[in-house]
Amino acid sequence: MVFDVTLYVRSTKTAAGEVRFDYSNEESRLRVPMPYLPSGNKPYPYYDPRGKTKYNFVLPEDEQKMVEDVQRVASEFGLTWRVVDLTKESRFSRWRFEHSKKIQILPALITGSGEIREGIMTKEQIEGFLSNKNKSAA
Repeated sequence: MVFDVTLYVRSTKTAAGEVRFDYSNEESRLRVPMPYLPSGNKPYPYYDPRGKTKYNFVLPEDEQKMVEDVQRVASEFGLTWRVVDLTKESRFSRWRFEHSKKIQILPALITGSGEIREGIMTKEQIEGFLSNKNKSAA
């Protein structure tokens, strides 16, 4: 899908906690070979704790406000928009972004025609930038 407006941001990844999974049920019994017992392989219960760290992705307040303003203004002008958080993207996507775009400062607002505005923008600046884009598309 082609978007009229794309906003690139970089959030901070912070650990929010640990999520644990308990696999100590009947299906997760370890089968230990016991050749000296007449029953052969005998299941022994075991506890296999597995966990995963849960992360929150936090934007600074001024960038979060800019994301909300871009969404609001683009919707008012009838433009399709998306927000790309480079922290959530894969390593390859981040590498490709850093080497293909000539962007030095994030957040960066890019139109479908390739116009780029870098840095924090106020709502009025976003409206001015997107109204020019909207006029040129009409």
